[in-house]
Amino acid sequence: MKSFAFSEFDGFATSMLESNYAEYEYLYLMKGNKKRVKISTFYHQNYLEIKQYLTTKVKYLGDIPFSMSDEFREIFQ
Repeated sequence: MKSFAFSEFDGFATSMLESNYAEYEYLYLMKGNKKRVKISTFYHQNYLEIKQYLTTKVKYLGDIPFSMSDEFREIFQ
């Protein structure tokens, strides 16, 4: 597992993925204009705790629109 220092990031951004049954929030730790770490309510039971902690450590950069094509492209980079 890779470790990061908070100082390695410019901040974090969030986006919402809406499905037929639920809405999922994604949080991205950003460096430049790149998403370096992804955390989501879909995969992480303790997402809100993680998000609350991160807000004390890194700057909130705002919301970004969710893009499924971006997500797939980033998987294969």
